[in-house]
Amino acid sequence: MQPKRYTFIIAREGWPILGVALAFWMLALWMEFLPWVFFVIVLFLGWVYRNPERITDEEDKLALLAPIDGKISSIEQCRIEASDEKLLCVHIEGQAFGIGVLRAPACFTCKGLRLRDGLNLAHDTAQAPLLNARLRLHCEARGGDFWIGVQAGPLMKHIITYNLKKPFRMGDRFGFGLGAKVSLYLPSSVRIRANVGDKVYGGESVLGYFKSEK
Repeated sequence: MQPKRYTFIIAREGWPILGVALAFWMLALWMEFLPWVFFVIVLFLGWVYRNPERITDEEDKLALLAPIDGKISSIEQCRIEASDEKLLCVHIEGQAFGIGVLRAPACFTCKGLRLRDGLNLAHDTAQAPLLNARLRLHCEARGGDFWIGVQAGPLMKHIITYNLKKPFRMGDRFGFGLGAKVSLYLPSSVRIRANVGDKVYGGESVLGYFKSEK
């Protein structure tokens, strides 16, 4: 069982906008001008930026967890310029107003980072893969090196990362991307047990297992 992690129930990325909404709600209460409207807005923003605790019951250290809440859109073999080998790619599309917290799919240390600013087009737009802001992490894990790709969604123009210099435990938060599309580029030896169309939860749902070192 992993140790309990303590954090705020609202992701810190939502604090500024939620603070503004609270100020407007208090002003509306004082002026007696439609305070219920601003209260609904506060509740909605709190729901959008919610940051639930996730601790998986999976004890296998070679397990691969979902990095974000969403739905698996495709599972395929592919190649990327960062690797000479053919990789197994799992693509997960985050929900527009779902939980945007990015979580470590496995225990890893970050070996490299590529971050590109861009637009925030909808994922189904043909130009989105080329023009949207993107992040790619090169991760070193017990089961082998893998890469995490994050493509910004229509609700956030920038992808936020936390301290990437520290080692990450399975399920640790490493960033935030509301409505982002996350792609895992994995060694071909990884055993995937999830299917296309599955709804997954970041830091909780098991996607598969890395190959044992033995």
